[in-house]
Amino acid sequence: AMIGDGVYKLTSGSTTWQSCTSGLAVGTNRNVCTLKRYKDGTIYCSITFNSTGVLKGGLFKFDKSKQTWSEITASTSILWPTEFDIDPVDPNIIYVGSGSNAQGGCFKTTNSGTSWTKILSVAGGYAPIIDASNRSRLFFTSFENGMQVSNDGGMTWADYPGVPHSGPLHMLFDRESGTT
Repeated sequence: AMIGDGVYKLTSGSTTWQSCTSGLAVGTNRNVCTLKRYKDGTIYCSITFNSTGVLKGGLFKFDKSKQTWSEITASTSILWPTEFDIDPVDPNIIYVGSGSNAQGGCFKTTNSGTSWTKILSVAGGYAPIIDASNRSRLFFTSFENGMQVSNDGGMTWADYPGVPHSGPLHMLFDRESGTT
């Protein structure tokens, strides 16, 4: 994944990178923020704002059979999408963060992007993280609001206590001990 230039792939046995950007842009914006592969092999990619902050971004899904990307956030206007997470059991449920100060927060779809609902409003939102051992538990990091936690799939939120910094970007689960 490349800021400003989309996604490239290297096939087995090859030494040449090939552009894999067909359909991967919002207007002329190809500022890839995050690239993830779901357990079934589906690849998702977020395009974030451009360097001037003018162009909106989106969340995209790669169609292997057509070798092209399609925007799955086209039904809504998510400014400055950043990180996203996909439910580990149901790929129709996706959460995406928005870093926009005016529209920041967390958005959720339960139908693979046909429709989206804003489930958390915070300035400078960044990353939704699903607790794989409890899919109803969701964390959200924010540049300006620290970390929030929801225990009901994003219906209600509370500040997550004890975070030592005001603007965390990421968190990981310790899969061996089951702790955050």
